[in-house]
Amino acid sequence: ISFHSDPRIRSASSASKPACPAPDGIAMHRETRPHPALDLSILSLALIGFAINLFLLVHHFADASAGIAGCGGASCEDVLASRWSALFGVPVTVFGAPVYCVLMLSLTPRGRALATPLLGMIAGAAAWFIFAQFVLLGKFCPWCMTAHGVGIAVVILGALRFRNVKDPSLWALASFLAIGLAQIYGPVAPSHRIGEGARRSLGFEVRRGA
Repeated sequence: ISFHSDPRIRSASSASKPACPAPDGIAMHRETRPHPALDLSILSLALIGFAINLFLLVHHFADASAGIAGCGGASCEDVLASRWSALFGVPVTVFGAPVYCVLMLSLTPRGRALATPLLGMIAGAAAWFIFAQFVLLGKFCPWCMTAHGVGIAVVILGALRFRNVKDPSLWALASFLAIGLAQIYGPVAPSHRIGEGARRSLGFEVRRGA
């Protein structure tokens, strides 16, 4: 004898199963719905950002006297030769290029958790280096500013694309402060020609041989 043949038992069994709440179902649908236009835009900007960082990195190890096309003067060389172009003696483009590679991975379902810290780090880094060029150096590099502009655009599009992730503001603030303090107090390569006057103007003591 099968007890499940009784319609009353089947009805009680069905009622005991928890129903999926409608709001969670709607939120899940919003979370997983595709954003092809935003994904393509972010991917394109990430490729541009990676290419610019790679170009500046190659230039760093190439003949510096050759100059950079599109700079229209010595500003690029002054910025790229300054202490603000490196972090612990390593060109900042070494860090910038991989960030854009990981950003591309954040567009995949498995890499989604990386979106918040990446967007925050890109925003904080762009804000610091723009500040360093205009306030500390008084000069700017068009290629560098283009890279920072790409970063800001990525952050704006990323905020639209990943609306359901956590606010990256704390990551942005942490990135801004971490890079700034590292460049101010960290070691400086002897080849950096400018930027010490700006450091003195901020009230920091310049060490001999730094």
